[in-house]
Amino acid sequence: MQFLTLPERPIDDVSPDAVGAFVVTLDEIAVLANAISQSRLAIDDWEFSSLVGIEPGEADQMKKALVHVLRTHHTPQT
Repeated sequence: MQFLTLPERPIDDVSPDAVGAFVVTLDEIAVLANAISQSRLAIDDWEFSSLVGIEPGEADQMKKALVHVLRTHHTPQT
């Protein structure tokens, strides 16, 4: 894993409820989106929040945001 040095930016500028930030690749974002999809298929709604820690609708919104990133960001051509 390669770590990048990024310009300093107050975390409150990112999001008022953010506690940190890290750099991920598009492949890593795809893994997270797929993990959310699989967990939604495997776990019933009534037990989802107790097992995963967020409500099913929140997981759906998180996946939607991840998919949006995947669709709108492209790997630079070399």
